[in-house]
Amino acid sequence: MATLPELLRLQGGAYVGYPQITRNRQQGGYAEGFLSSATGVPQQADMSVLDPNQAAYLQGRQAGEPVNIAAMAAPAALMAKVLRKAPTEVVPQITIGDRTIPVTMHRVEAKEGNKLVNVNPATFDEAFKQTDWQYIGKNAEGGKPERIAGVQKYLETGKPMNASNVVVKDNGTIVFGDGRHRYAVLRDMGLGKIPMSMDEKSIQNAKKFGYTD
Repeated sequence: MATLPELLRLQGGAYVGYPQITRNRQQGGYAEGFLSSATGVPQQADMSVLDPNQAAYLQGRQAGEPVNIAAMAAPAALMAKVLRKAPTEVVPQITIGDRTIPVTMHRVEAKEGNKLVNVNPATFDEAFKQTDWQYIGKNAEGGKPERIAGVQKYLETGKPMNASNVVVKDNGTIVFGDGRHRYAVLRDMGLGKIPMSMDEKSIQNAKKFGYTD
């Protein structure tokens, strides 16, 4: 089997990446030692252990060690950097019957800095009732039956669902930006907590008025 230096050798007698090194005994030994150490691939020096140019081979290995160490350290450093930036939050889920459904957030809301927070339907719904022009009661009262049916059918697929978007004002008033039918369906299914998308101020107000889980 050809050694790495042999595979890298050009027809003209130089090494790829090291055109200044010609294939004489001493230079070849140094280059072979350097490549062996730098790449971490053991190579057989093209010489006898009794060859005086074996010293050049050993010098080459010594010179290549820092390169190999740096090559090994770089991926580890990169991985550490990635891990430091890796998200630690678990994707919220809801369980309906035997289905576990991930709850996501619309990319526009995420870009604006919204976060997902679990609301307690028992307290949240009491405040929602005060927004009578938006409120959806039992049996789709105040809402659109076809929208309710559409949400129910979608939940049967088990696919990820975008969370409802809501604003909680300083006085505790609740206004849905999107997804009031989704919320009503999940509430009527008896979920004890429902993930919803809110901006930072709304989250503070929701906690203040006891709407969060």
